[in-house]
Amino acid sequence: MFKINLDSSIIISHLSGDVHKDDVIAGVELLITLKAEILLSLLCYAEVWTGIELLKNKESRKKAIRQFEDIIKVTRIMLVSDNVIIARDAANLQAEYRQKGGKREVLIPDF
Repeated sequence: MFKINLDSSIIISHLSGDVHKDDVIAGVELLITLKAEILLSLLCYAEVWTGIELLKNKESRKKAIRQFEDIIKVTRIMLVSDNVIIARDAANLQAEYRQKGGKREVLIPDF
């Protein structure tokens, strides 16, 4: 067994349904088949959650939350730290900053 740390772009690709979504799903399914221990850092969690917070439509936001929680459950992603509240707070602050016209000049880890 081996460990792999996913980048937020993997989850964002799936949630947004972009052109890479099928490849992403195939790759994650392969990791599950290989019994990889899949990790997600809180910084990556916060990046995904920022995108969720920026969704203007309440139903779209609820759907994205359910999908994100399902991804974590189905893939048995282990969060690097168990304090998701901190990551959500950071995401909320980043979303507020962006909604007030703040530019995306730096990524959350730099934020």
